[in-house]
Amino acid sequence: VVEVRAAGVHKGAYVTRVLLDRSPSDAVLCIGDDRADRDMFRALPDTAIAVHVGRGDEHAKYRIESPARVRALLARLLGPTPIPERT
Repeated sequence: VVEVRAAGVHKGAYVTRVLLDRSPSDAVLCIGDDRADRDMFRALPDTAIAVHVGRGDEHAKYRIESPARVRALLARLLGPTPIPERT
């Protein structure tokens, strides 16, 4: 894998910028699956939930085994999707 990007531009820098506008009560869940996500995990606040997909990564506190498991987790977090009533 070859990643080409401008110097100093990485997911950690982007996450830091995005999180500037968040409320302290906002929950932050960050899920990544490769080495490029390490900067992102390191930039997260201590209250964030960092999840690495696949084999362990020391920069994420949690690990989940596959993208399929991530989709299942997100579906559970979102709960059942309500069906709109017909009018």
